[in-house]
Amino acid sequence: MKNRFLYLVLVWFACFLFMKDGQAQTCYVQISSGTLNIRDSPGFNGEIIGRLYPDDTVEYMDSKNGWTLVKAEIEAGQGWVKSEYLTTGHAATGSYVNDSGGRLRVRKSAGGQEVVRFVKAGKTVAVQSWVTDKAGNAWAFVGDGYVRGDCISPAE
Repeated sequence: MKNRFLYLVLVWFACFLFMKDGQAQTCYVQISSGTLNIRDSPGFNGEIIGRLYPDDTVEYMDSKNGWTLVKAEIEAGQGWVKSEYLTTGHAATGSYVNDSGGRLRVRKSAGGQEVVRFVKAGKTVAVQSWVTDKAGNAWAFVGDGYVRGDCISPAE
């Protein structure tokens, strides 16, 4: 299982390297049903300018406060979507265990400083989707926040 996780981390890192070289990073819409709104500005106050569907692909352009600016092949062209509904690959979701050796911080946003809660060593979290921050770190969305991908591994 550890090898599978290392493979996923390497894939995430490779995606980040491609993005740095001027190539777009592809992200996938990670919703089970319905649509994902694209807005003209980050935040729920932004006007809805388009919609995405499960497994649609978009290009990552920027991120800000839990929102990601994407370019999509729709009439809106580009806009902002909630980051927790995007993943940089179809990485495994499901139960993961905190194998960091200590308390794991669940943060309000990927790469952010604000802590929502802690997960004790050895406890599990339910990963719903994955994102990558600007520094290339993989973050798992666990329902109420994000945890560092290198601090968890798939539960057996």
